[in-house]
Amino acid sequence: LSLPSVAMNPSLEEIQAAINRSAITILKCSKRICQWGQDRSKDISQLQTFHALIAQDKAIVKMVLLLTGSIEGTKKQVHEYLDDFMRYSHLWKADKQQAYVSFMKTMPSLEAFDAELRKYMDIENE
Repeated sequence: LSLPSVAMNPSLEEIQAAINRSAITILKCSKRICQWGQDRSKDISQLQTFHALIAQDKAIVKMVLLLTGSIEGTKKQVHEYLDDFMRYSHLWKADKQQAYVSFMKTMPSLEAFDAELRKYMDIENE
């Protein structure tokens, strides 16, 4: 909970950004992996790497696109899940001290205390 609202931490956007950075970093690694059978005495910038082969492979491109778009498919589900908590927003939005003072001003009986506790127990049991 991030008063006065329900929030996910890290956010979906931050998770998606981390996945995107990971995918890019993994692809960039292939720029440093040289193909076999080359003269290794040359500078790495003059050697052929696997980057072009990997970046053009249809299966790899498809997986990268699926990975980088993976969070988009779950955004709606996550927002619906977080919205489920909004029915309890009165629990964290209300001033607890003020509610207590107001309740005590009524000079509550034992039954009133019991009813108030049951109200919160019913919420817990939902």
